[in-house]
Amino acid sequence: MPPLPTVSPLTRILIRVLICLFPLCLTLDFSNTFTNDWFNHLWIMEYFGAYFSDHGRFPLVINTKGLAGMSNTLFYAHFFYSVCGLFSIFLGSAVTFRLLAFLVLLFQFYHVERAMREIGGHHGYAFLIALIVTWATYPLTNIYCRAAITEFFGVALLYCSFSCLLVLLKRLVEGKRSWYDAVSIGFFFLVLCLTHTLTGLYGAMAMGLVGVSGLLYVRSGWLLGVYGISAVLGVCGLASWLYPTLRFARYLPINDPDYVSRDWFWTGDYGWRLFLEVFGPVPHDRNALRFGTIAESAYLEIQCMVPLLVLGAGLLWLYVASRSVAATEEDAPAAGPPTRSLRGLCLALLPAMLVIFLVASVVVVLPFLSNYMGRIFHAMQYPYRLVSYVNFGLIGLIWILLGLVSKQLTSPSTLRLVPMHVIVAIVVTLCITSVSTKLLHSTPLLDMYYYDRTEKDIWRARVIPANEWKPGIFRINKNVDDLPHTFYSQGDFEITHGTSTEKTSVTRTELVAFRPPPGGGPGTFGTTAPVTIDLPEATCVITNLSPFPWNKLVIDGHVADVSRLTTPMFTPMKFSPYHDVSSYSVVLGPGKHTLEYRLELDPLWQKLYIMAWVVAAGWLAVWLVVVAIHRGAIAEFMRQPLLPGGAV
Repeated sequence: MPPLPTVSPLTRILIRVLICLFPLCLTLDFSNTFTNDWFNHLWIMEYFGAYFSDHGRFPLVINTKGLAGMSNTLFYAHFFYSVCGLFSIFLGSAVTFRLLAFLVLLFQFYHVERAMREIGGHHGYAFLIALIVTWATYPLTNIYCRAAITEFFGVALLYCSFSCLLVLLKRLVEGKRSWYDAVSIGFFFLVLCLTHTLTGLYGAMAMGLVGVSGLLYVRSGWLLGVYGISAVLGVCGLASWLYPTLRFARYLPINDPDYVSRDWFWTGDYGWRLFLEVFGPVPHDRNALRFGTIAESAYLEIQCMVPLLVLGAGLLWLYVASRSVAATEEDAPAAGPPTRSLRGLCLALLPAMLVIFLVASVVVVLPFLSNYMGRIFHAMQYPYRLVSYVNFGLIGLIWILLGLVSKQLTSPSTLRLVPMHVIVAIVVTLCITSVSTKLLHSTPLLDMYYYDRTEKDIWRARVIPANEWKPGIFRINKNVDDLPHTFYSQGDFEITHGTSTEKTSVTRTELVAFRPPPGGGPGTFGTTAPVTIDLPEATCVITNLSPFPWNKLVIDGHVADVSRLTTPMFTPMKFSPYHDVSSYSVVLGPGKHTLEYRLELDPLWQKLYIMAWVVAAGWLAVWLVVVAIHRGAIAEFMRQPLLPGGAV
C-alpha cells in the first residue's frame, strides 16, 4: 500500500477544529433555536450584557417590566451569565453561545486526546477517543433536545478537569510535576461549579474518588498540597453561591419535593427499554420511533459513549491475550515510566473507575434504586443525567486499559493488529452513525418563537408583537427587559417564609408594577422607579415584586416588615406570561401612598461576592500564565500527527 500523503501541522489543527464544529452544525444558522429554554438562557445572557453596558457591573437580581426582584441568578449560574453577558454586548447572545460551545468542545478534545496519548503513547487511539467524546450523544441532547446549556458546558469542563487529573497522576509516577495540570484541575472545576453546580456536586464525588485513589498510590505531599489549595480556593470562589444556598435552601420551592410534579426516580421509566436507550448501538427514543423527526417533539436521546465500550472490549482482549500492544514502536514514548509503576497506578485507579461506571450504569437503568441508597441521586431530578457519569467512568476505564496494554508487551514481533483494525472500524461506524442519528432528530425549531405557552405543556400559535425580544445576532436586541413568553422558572427561587398567612377581609385590589423610570435614559436599565397611588378606600395592593428576604417593599419611606406582607399566587400571573408565581402584597388604607422597591443585600454576602470574583479572576490569571509558559508544548502537541505513521 502506498504511503499516505503527509499533511501540514496547520491541517492537523484544522481537522480538530472541524471535528468540534460538526456536532454544532445545526447552530451555524444563527436564527435556529431548539426548545424554549434556548430563549431563556440566551435572554438572561443579553440581560446581563445590557445591564453591564448601562451600569458597569452585573445585576444581582433581575428586574423586568413584568416581574421585579427575581433572585434566580443568585442561586444559578451567575458567573456563567456574567461572562456570557460580556460577550453578548458585542456578539449578541445567539453568537455568544455558539462561540463558547465551540471553544469548550475544542478544550475538551485537546485535554482528552492529551490524556490518552500521555498514557498510551498511541496517536490514533488518542485521537479516536477524543473524537468519540466530542461526538457523544448525551451532550448534544443537552444542546438540541433539552436546551440544558449550562449542563452541557459543565460536563465538558468536568471532562477537562478529569483529563488533567489523570495526566498529573501519571507524571507523578514518572517523578515529574506538571504545573499546568496542577493549576488546570481546580480552575476547570471551579468554572464548572460556577456554571452548573449540580454537575459540580456529583462531579466532585467522582473526582474525589479518583483523586483519593491516586493520592494513596503516589503518596505525594506535593499532590496533597495541590488538592488542598484547590479545595480552599474553590470554596472561596463559590462562597457567594454557597452562602445564600445554605442559608435559604430549605425555603426554596425548587428544593421542595412537592414542587416538582413527579419523582422520576420512583415513577419514571426503567428496565430493559431504558437499558436499550442508554447502551443501544445507536441513540433512539420511543417518541422518535413513533412520530419521526417532527419539529414539535423534543426528543431525548440518552445513549452513553457506546463506541468506547466496544473499543474498551478490544483493548481488554489485547491485554488478556497478551498478543498485541496499543502503540507501535514509532509511536511509543521515548522514555516511558517503569512498567510496574504505571501498571500499579492503573490498577490503583481501577476500583474507583469501576465503582463510578457500575453505580451510574445500574441506577440510570433502575432509577428507583436511589430510594434505597439514601436518595443520594434525587437532587439530579432526572435519572438520565447519570449518563454523564457513565461516560466519566468509561473515559477513566479506557485510560486504564490503554496504560495496561501499552506496557504489556513492547516487542513489535508480537503485534497482531488486524482484529483491532476491525474493532476500530466498528467503533468509527458507531460513532458516525450515532452523531448523524442525533442530528437528524434535532430539527431546528424555527417557529418556536411563534408559540405561546399559555398553560403547562400546552403550546398554541400567537401573533408576535413587532417589538418583542428575540436572541440578538451581533448585538443586544431591543426589549431585553421584557420577560420572554418562554420563561417558566419565575417561581423556582421565591421565598415566602415569614410572610403573613392570614386572609384579609379587604375586597378591593389594585395592581402596582415596579418598572424603569418613564423615558429611560443612561443608568436606568434594570432599575425600578417609585410608584405613587391614590386609594379611595382600604385596598389590597398587589405588587410585581418577587418575594425574597433581600427584596424590601418600602411604603411611604419606611421598610415594611415582612410579617405585614402576604404573597398571593395567581393563575395566570398578572405580570408573567406563564407559570404560577407569588408576589408581595400589602393592605393599605385610603389616601396617597408611595411604594418603592429596594434591594438590601446581606453585608457578609457582599464581601463574599467580591472575594469570589477576586478568586475566579486570580485563578484565571494564573492559568493564563501557565498556558503562556507551556505554549510551546501545547503548540507542538497540536502539530503532531493524528494517526500512526506520521502522515496525517
